[in-house]
Amino acid sequence: MAGRGIDVTHAPLVDGENGVYFISLHADGEREFTYRRAGSAATHLSPADVDAAYVAASRTLLLSGITQAISASAQAATRHAAQLARQCGTRVAFDPNYRPRLWADRAGDGTGLDAARAALHELLPFVDLLLPSFPADAALLDHSALDHTSVDAPGAARAFAALGVTVALKAGAGGAWLCSPHADPQHVPARRPGRPGYHGRRDAWNGAFLHALTHAHTPEQAARAAHACAAHAIRHRGALPPPPFPHAPTRRRTHDRTRPLSPPRSWAPTGRPPNPA
Repeated sequence: MAGRGIDVTHAPLVDGENGVYFISLHADGEREFTYRRAGSAATHLSPADVDAAYVAASRTLLLSGITQAISASAQAATRHAAQLARQCGTRVAFDPNYRPRLWADRAGDGTGLDAARAALHELLPFVDLLLPSFPADAALLDHSALDHTSVDAPGAARAFAALGVTVALKAGAGGAWLCSPHADPQHVPARRPGRPGYHGRRDAWNGAFLHALTHAHTPEQAARAAHACAAHAIRHRGALPPPPFPHAPTRRRTHDRTRPLSPPRSWAPTGRPPNPA
């Protein structure tokens, strides 16, 4: 990780076991994941592990519903990090990443859907930018307000935005939908519409999208860059694909907050005062 220019300062070695991940690559390019996470070191993450100074020095904090799902203490750490970020003005992005099996283990029921919805709403007061995927995360929408079994991607983007957050919804080969609470969704087509499975790297998409926004690209430009990054990542096995250009330099992440932060005001996440809760 360090050799790839990743800052590992806050990725300490701790007692416990690593999670084990089995990835099956299907003929159409899609991936199927099998995990053994129970009791792993990551499940012991707690609010005490979150460094307030590190969060304050960051420009964007990206959180995942998977972290919430793996344990109660990890869910508490996620909320704590979001609260700290809100208090110091760091932008908070959240990918719900709903995984029924993980939440079912936590909740002790068939899907853990109620627990996953509660976790989403617990975090929303601190979130500037929501990064859901369609159709998987549409299950988290309130059934009384929307039937997620028939809603389309732009409808899901509107429904998520109605929760009071700015949304960049990933719809796979259908592209992405950008939506704010008071505007209609904007469609950004996928780079190669219809190619099965190329869109499967949601983490690559999220990272490229946030990186572009941080460097003052428009949301549409950021989504197009994210499509290209995900398309590149899905062509290669493993978690770290080679650079798009063979001799592209690897740059170490910094915490220089003097560089541009936000997308244009017309789309930028609505500013809320710090939440003291």
